Amino acid sequence: MLVRQLITSVAAAVALVAVGCSSAESNDATSSDEVNTSKAAARDFAVHPAIVEVDEADQLYALSDPHGHYDELVQVLAANHLIASANADPTKVKWTGGTAALLVLGDLIDKGEKSLEVIDLLRTLEHQAPGSGGRVLVIMGNHEAEFLADPRNDKATSTGEDEEGIVSQLAANGVDPAKLAACNDSDGRGRWLADLPLGARVKKWFFAHGGNTGGRTLADLRDKLERSIAKNGFSDDDIIGGDSLLQSQHWYGDPKDGTAGEKEVDGLGHVKHIVFGHDPGAFDDRGRMRQSKNGLLVKVDVAMGLHEGSKPNPAFLLHITTVGEDTVEVLDSKGKASALD
Repeated sequence: MLVRQLITSVAAAVALVAVGCSSAESNDATSSDEVNTSKAAARDFAVHPAIVEVDEADQLYALSDPHGHYDELVQVLAANHLIASANADPTKVKWTGGTAALLVLGDLIDKGEKSLEVIDLLRTLEHQAPGSGGRVLVIMGNHEAEFLADPRNDKATSTGEDEEGIVSQLAANGVDPAKLAACNDSDGRGRWLADLPLGARVKKWFFAHGGNTGGRTLADLRDKLERSIAKNGFSDDDIIGGDSLLQSQHWYGDPKDGTAGEKEVDGLGHVKHIVFGHDPGAFDDRGRMRQSKNGLLVKVDVAMGLHEGSKPNPAFLLHITTVGEDTVEVLDSKGKASALD
């Protein structure tokens, strides 16, 4: 089995009633904008745990924060042979990554104009990759969690260049944001988003959107996240609060310090590195993937597609080979490799 999921996180009764999506209820007197999104719908954590674990993947590729920039995303995947070619239709893209594992560390939506294309692309690849022994692991970001908690939040409803919240695209496609957030949309995107893991351990590497584990073990972190979702849904402070795994920034201290991230890495157990997105300015380099001085931490948010001046930032892939001694490189949108600084 390529992936071994932890399933002993919470009591079975809690897992079966855990919040996955908010439950939409309406009547003839209730408009779509007034759908009740406060009630809990089931997420089975035995099937969709908050933290997944993968022990059999020799080639790992990771990126984060595509933020609706579909064109940049397919360009970097095609240039590095994870898909056959870029295609305007995300359902027609073909996985060619073989047995590799692709990890996308959240914030699929908002800012760019093609949030739905990003979602549909990753759902397509997630379905295709196991056919060749591969794996696509999409991890929840704070934008997904915030949308599920409140589909009319400021980020989802914002407009303007590089600030195009997902609600505008949903409206253009006749999709009710409240129904999507309540997992009642006909295309199943809401259910897929609500079942995303919040972190993944792949061999000795831990991946999460914000990265702040609070020094917990994998089991403790998983249990805490699942209990929090079960109790309060995705609005819980453990999910989107300032010190949460999805939202926290600069939790590691000074990246030039030899102890940066040491407590968090050691706490996870057999993990040697934490890879995170969410903060393109981490480690004082907005446009590149960087590592902390001690090599324990890697930030992969490069502000994909966000304009600085007149040019958009290109996408990059972190490539990790786990055969023998781990090796790491950065791949650009033309397929060129460079060292991780």
